[in-house]
Amino acid sequence: MKKIESLSPEQIARFGEWTERYIRVGLSTEPADFDRANAAALRAYELLNLKKPMIVLRVGSPYAATVGGALAWWMLRDMKFPVRDQVWAQVRAQVRAQVRAQVRDQVRAQVRDQVGDQVWDQVGAQVWDQVWDQVWDQVGAQVRAQVRDQVGAQVGAQVRAQVGDQVWDQVGDQVGEISKAASDGYYNNYGGQLYHAGWVAFATFMRDVVGVKVDAKFSIEQDLAESCGWVWWHQNVLAISDRPAVISRDSRGRLHCEDGPAIAYRDGWKLYCIHGVHVPADVIEQPDSITVQRIDSEQNAEVRRVMIERYETSRYLLDSGAKQVMRDDYGVLYRKDLRDDEPIVMVRVLNSTPEPDGHLTYADAVAAFGEQPVALRLDTMRAIGVKVPKEPRFKDYFLRVPPGMRTAHEAIAWTFDRTPDSYAPTIES
Repeated sequence: MKKIESLSPEQIARFGEWTERYIRVGLSTEPADFDRANAAALRAYELLNLKKPMIVLRVGSPYAATVGGALAWWMLRDMKFPVRDQVWAQVRAQVRAQVRAQVRDQVRAQVRDQVGDQVWDQVGAQVWDQVWDQVWDQVGAQVRAQVRDQVGAQVGAQVRAQVGDQVWDQVGDQVGEISKAASDGYYNNYGGQLYHAGWVAFATFMRDVVGVKVDAKFSIEQDLAESCGWVWWHQNVLAISDRPAVISRDSRGRLHCEDGPAIAYRDGWKLYCIHGVHVPADVIEQPDSITVQRIDSEQNAEVRRVMIERYETSRYLLDSGAKQVMRDDYGVLYRKDLRDDEPIVMVRVLNSTPEPDGHLTYADAVAAFGEQPVALRLDTMRAIGVKVPKEPRFKDYFLRVPPGMRTAHEAIAWTFDRTPDSYAPTIES
């Protein structure tokens, strides 16, 4: 068979169509087609000559699939499965032999080494080895590498960038934590519409547009990617998750919502994210619950940054007792050092002219900026013929600047892309 050497202009013109199609698949919020997903998953068991699972769970979210699947497996634990019985006999022996403090690690090690290899991987890993590897080999046999790479970069990689890299990595992290808590993290799962949308986009383009012959087993993966959320495989339990009902993202495709969950499932499981950072629900829904003490005790630097932004950075700077680096006629420079993160450095600036709706009285302004800078602004006003109110009120504002700033003058100059020597305005508008 002669290899395909290049793509035609007509085939290349369909890159965008295919990319958009599988981005829609990967980000779909339509209810799962459980019948299609169930049939595809059971074909995988047939492919491996395994008995059908005793229990098939159709659930509303990855959370329910993980916890429900683990619970179903534990409910079956008293039944006579030779591999499991052998493992548990060894586990019990280990428990008796070890001191209490070591039990947990020993049990996990035994389950990881034996159950993980002999039970959970019976289905998932073998299916995708057969499907993925065979499709890849067939593509390689029928097309030149440059054609394969061209489609991979223009279709598969773009779908992954929109779906896998930005959205589902965050979901996957949370699913991993749930799985670890529910079943020591060895409950094998398949991403369904999630991680595999990019791969399915690539393979179907090669098959349907380029004309590459692909093994019929690939239909298992395509059907799962196009019909459901996640799938959890087990020798005796199969759990299939619905798709999310809500997905909210920022302009860069990261999970993001400032007033609700960034991703939500129909059974009520939700994730709250700000620009891709997973945060506790109350950070979004109850921002008043954020306190300086809570911010300072937060161990995760990314979550801490979100909390500071929600609290308001300038407010946090003052309320947390940030160090006043120096004060000059241009403003006040503050610095707040943070654990495992870049310090917050901001310059506080007094508005050059009094404002009728200003929130600072003359006394407030003098207390914050000093008498000379305030008097200088009033004198400038009088010098240019502007009437100064009997009881002037002022506004202030904060500007974030690089940590290396040493004076307020330097910081203000930096915001105008100037050096201190070249920035010395008489009055600002």
